[in-house]
Amino acid sequence: MENQLSLTVTLKPNDEQVSVLITYPKEQRKLSLLEMSQMLTGGISLIVKLAGNENEDIKDYEIMERVIKQLNEDFISTQSFDDAKRIG
Repeated sequence: MENQLSLTVTLKPNDEQVSVLITYPKEQRKLSLLEMSQMLTGGISLIVKLAGNENEDIKDYEIMERVIKQLNEDFISTQSFDDAKRIG
């Protein structure tokens, strides 16, 4: 399992907002931003594909609409850029 890389996304409620924390195991090599984005995008793709499952009550296009809406909201807000500066 040496070739496996992992990433953890944690949501932390904070008053009126929710903080999103992205971490990976300390013993694992540092992940690049590109690698992290590829992992998260792959996860979203799998979730969207699962929406076609007859046991789920949400459609794939509904998930895609929500994902795109969230990205638009995050990057239209000037606060999101200020948050990103703190990370870098």
